[in-house]
Amino acid sequence: GGGAVQARPQQPAVPGGAKLDMARLQVGLKGLNNLLDNWDESTTLCNYAEVTKELLETKNKAALLEAAKTNALFNKDVSMVVKCKRTPQPIKDAMGFDDSEAPLYRSDQAVSRLRKKVSDPDLLEAYIEAEEMYVQIYSSAKSMTYSSGMRESELPVFKKGEEEGTDPFARERRELTKARDTLKIIVEALTPPEAE
Repeated sequence: GGGAVQARPQQPAVPGGAKLDMARLQVGLKGLNNLLDNWDESTTLCNYAEVTKELLETKNKAALLEAAKTNALFNKDVSMVVKCKRTPQPIKDAMGFDDSEAPLYRSDQAVSRLRKKVSDPDLLEAYIEAEEMYVQIYSSAKSMTYSSGMRESELPVFKKGEEEGTDPFARERRELTKARDTLKIIVEALTPPEAE
């Protein structure tokens, strides 16, 4: 009993946690940048479900066999109609809403824990402002993304490259852009942990 308590005298759990929190925010920020930079590709899921009807006709048996042999692992666009659908899952993944291993999982709490690590008094006010905004954005994006998930089954299926209409996740994109911009302020205000 008592030996376990003495093994870590006067060592709060936070310092190691602060380094981990900071690293997770930095990685999460990169993930948000990547998602936003590749928005359409990232939020579109394509399944190769339909073989082109012409290829299935008896007279095209040789072409079908050739397509299967040469394109099996490469270009499915030639022998199949590529069907796609928009999905909010990459948004959930980037923000860490579902996965406790994701860098931004509960990042709203990490941002609050890290406030005391802001050593520059000139940056503290900006940090606190950004922290309050980030907590709001995180919550807002979470509820938006879940409501998007509820209507995901209603989103149209379309042929690859032929999506029509507006981005079904335009609101989520705006929130993620705000989250990224706010998180950037937070990460920049935090000084890197001192090397020991």
